[in-house]
This record gives sequence, C-alpha cells and structure tokens, in this order.
Amino acid sequence: MIKCSTGIAIAIAWSGFSEKDKSIEGMFALNWARTTNDVTNALKTFDGLAGGFTFATRSGDIGFWSTGRVPIRKSIYDSLYIRDGQSIENEWKNFYSPEDNPHIINPKSGYISGCSGRINPLKEAFRSIGTTVPSTSQALRSDKLITSILKRSKELDKSHLEIIQSDSADLFAESILEKLLEIVEKHKGSYYNSESEEDKIMGKVLGMMPSWTSEMKNDSKYALIYSMWYKELSEMMLHKQFVDKNDQRFVAENFFSDYFLGSLVNNWANNKELDSEYCENNLNKNKQNKCIYNVIESLVKAYNKIVDKYNTARNWKWGYENPIEYSHLHLSSCCFFKFLYHRKALASVFYSLTLGE
Repeated sequence: MIKCSTGIAIAIAWSGFSEKDKSIEGMFALNWARTTNDVTNALKTFDGLAGGFTFATRSGDIGFWSTGRVPIRKSIYDSLYIRDGQSIENEWKNFYSPEDNPHIINPKSGYISGCSGRINPLKEAFRSIGTTVPSTSQALRSDKLITSILKRSKELDKSHLEIIQSDSADLFAESILEKLLEIVEKHKGSYYNSESEEDKIMGKVLGMMPSWTSEMKNDSKYALIYSMWYKELSEMMLHKQFVDKNDQRFVAENFFSDYFLGSLVNNWANNKELDSEYCENNLNKNKQNKCIYNVIESLVKAYNKIVDKYNTARNWKWGYENPIEYSHLHLSSCCFFKFLYHRKALASVFYSLTLGE
C-alpha cells in the first residue's frame, strides 16, 4: 500500500501472494525433469514467477512455455494503467489456467527465438496475455537471419550461431534513419540559412549517412552519429507530458517508446503532426513545425557534441560512446586498486544482437 500526498492510497496486487503458489516446488521439479511432460508440468506450477522458458530435451523436443498466474481483466489494456479500486468493474475476474499461457512445442519453423519478442500475436488464441508487448529489434532481426539461413541449409550449426550472435545490424535504425534524413533534406533551410555552420553540419550528415548499412560496429562513425542523434531527439520529446526530467528520460529512452517515436517520425516525413504536443519543449516555443525543429536541432546538437568530445574524425567510433564496464569485479570500484581490477570493453550493442566485439 502506498500513501500519496493527495490523500489517495495506491494498492499494488500480485498474483504471487496467493497461498496456492507452488513456484518453489516447481523449481525443484524442473531440476529433475527428463521429458517434455516433466518440464511442462513443472512450469505450470510457477504461479508467482512470471517469465518465459525455452527448453530442449534429449529426445529431440524443443519448446517454449510462459509462466505466471495471470489475472483475467475486463480489458487487455487494464494492466497498463492505475485503476480505481473502488469500482467493481476494475477487479480481477479470475485467473487464466497454466494451459492458457502462451506456449508451443516443436513449432513447424523448426526453431524458437527468445530475443524478447512478442510471444503472442494479436490474432492468436492466447487471449490478452502479452498482446500489449511489442517485439524488440533484436527479435525481429534474429528471425530474419534464421529464416534466411534455413532457406540455404537444412539446419543450424555452430557457424550459423556465430553469425547470428555477432550480427550488429539495427533494424530500428534501418527503418527510421531514412525518414529522418528525408526530413532534414526537405526542411534544412527552414531554421538556418545556407551560410550557417548548422547548414554545413546538415550537409555533411546528408552526404555521409545514406551509405550506412545500420550496423552498430565499434569502429563505425555512422553508428556514433546515428545513436547520438537519436538520443538527442528522444531527450527533446515528451516534455509536456513529464515535468520531471528523469521521468521524461526514462520513458523517452525506453524501447517501448521507439515504436511510438518511429510512428511519429513516419508521420513527420509525410507532413503529418508537425506540431504534435509530444514535441513541445522550451527550445521550440516560438517555432513553427515544432517536431521538424526537434529533428534538425537534435542533429546539430549531436554533431557538435561529437566534435567537442572526440575532436578529429578518426576518433569517431561508436564503441567509445558505449563501453561495457565490469564494475562488479572484486576491488574494481576501489580507488587504489581500480587501475588493476577495473575492466572496460568497447561494446557495439545498441538494438543489435551482438553484445560486443
């Protein structure tokens, strides 16, 4: 129970609080599972532990089972918002049975991809479970690669898995960048004259970026420009909706917002919603076509930040901006021993499959 300053109390419910929860027993049973039935029977008891389990058996079966005791609500979207607890309309109606949870055994495709993809297409039979969760760029890319490989080979082998795990292409970047460049090309003279430094920056980017293949490689200056541009654009959005800057940044940089922003960018490229309330901020109060201004201004800001931080173009590498730090290592946070124990590695991961090179 959470008490708010407004005097309104917020209660948070969790199906795992049920006295019937047998998740612990299920975990033990899973450790001793030998057959597909053993595995699925164990997973069906996972009431409080919501998750997705992919498994393979020695007999050659592969499967996926989503766990957790999911409440039945009036609307599939009820779980996304705070509801009035005083209304009987918002109460949980019942719970789905374990068999209702999304699952599949030995799919026709011959493989199961678990890259945080949507487990439940809207038209499938698993009702409301998972329908509000979109697939990630990684999930879509892995399916694309696997499908392509299986067209050439009968099965996946070690070399194929190495290709998939080292793939650095970002499908979201591939889909959104072309639209962003179209917007800049069309509107670059709207806010800066042709002799300005800002216009020169836009010209440089328009000359470079069309040749990029959307690969987030460590040594890629294109990946650096794109990622910095996208970050700046995200930070210029949703200011009206979120007063707190941390809240705004958390929402704007969440992968769920990518689909939202991607849809907006597509509209802007087609001259729609150019003054959307989602684009309003202190910088564009007196500007026409506020969303277009955000696209152009975020590009200029990103480019100047790259120049200030990395100076010459040979230092423009995406990996420098996105290192993985292994701060959990023993003594790695201690001032005296940090130089010896702290580990940092360049990382090409953004919305790509690879976790680094």
